[in-house]
Amino acid sequence: MRIIFKKLVCVCFISVGVLHSYAQEFSWNAGYEFIGENREYTRTYGFPQTILDSRASLELGFLLDSSNAVMLGGHYTVVHGDDHFSRPPILTMYYRYTHEFARLHFGSFPRERQYFPLFMLTDSLSYARPNIEGGLLEFFSCFARQSILLDWTIQQNAGEHEQFLAGTFGTMSFKSFFLQNHFYYYHEAYSVPTGGKQVIDNGVVHLAFGVDASDVTILDSLSVSIGGMFNWYTFRPLNTQYAQGILCNVHIFHSIFGLESVLYIGDAPHIVFGDPLYRSKEYARFNAVFAPKFHPSVEAAFKFCTHHVAGEINYSQQLFIRAIINK
Repeated sequence: MRIIFKKLVCVCFISVGVLHSYAQEFSWNAGYEFIGENREYTRTYGFPQTILDSRASLELGFLLDSSNAVMLGGHYTVVHGDDHFSRPPILTMYYRYTHEFARLHFGSFPRERQYFPLFMLTDSLSYARPNIEGGLLEFFSCFARQSILLDWTIQQNAGEHEQFLAGTFGTMSFKSFFLQNHFYYYHEAYSVPTGGKQVIDNGVVHLAFGVDASDVTILDSLSVSIGGMFNWYTFRPLNTQYAQGILCNVHIFHSIFGLESVLYIGDAPHIVFGDPLYRSKEYARFNAVFAPKFHPSVEAAFKFCTHHVAGEINYSQQLFIRAIINK
């Protein structure tokens, strides 16, 4: 662990010295995030688990001009109840380009939000992997937003895996109506002791149509959407498995209180990074949300979640606190 810290410190100091000579302006941001979740699952689709993590982050920004910047920094996560130095720090290092209608991140950069629905990408992944290793290209206008993502988790090497996720997601809106699209392809290849390779190909497509009625009600936010999912999974050289289903989402929020719900009916999806509760074929989730407003730079939320899984009721509780300082 000490060797890792020394290497990271040396890399940061050398990079800071080089970039400082070219930068026109300097900025920084720091943050703290608390992640707490208690999962009281009883069925085979999920397992009981308690997650208590604290994460500190620091980024230094070297602004070359109004559009181009190089960012350096890192995260360190403390797993409460475990050895505080059991995990190595995660280095953040990326190039950022901003334009009136586009934005690009390239390198190792933080996940800013949940990019895909939970049935496609469980929130446990963002707990364990706060950074994306690859690129994110975003296009936006007054009525649409579309993003292209590449997350390269493990590079090909002797005796190692090759593993990456590539996808796109976006929203188009017209008055009170909106259309959402989510797609990703996951690929994994690894060597086996007997020789040769095992290969996994996994993909999922989600399209949804919805109505945002926030402007015609006294609520701060009210939206309803319904859509379809199509998924395939191939473990070469075996046959490909397919799954499809229907999802309905409702989001209601007023002041500091909210309600989130999702209903899934369909085949058991074969999604490597997806929430396993959706494999029950009939799944409904209701979140009662309390989001107090402590400070403009602080986001906090407590969720009491009820999971209706194949005729049984499971519960979970989530607590998130995030504080960001920018300068």
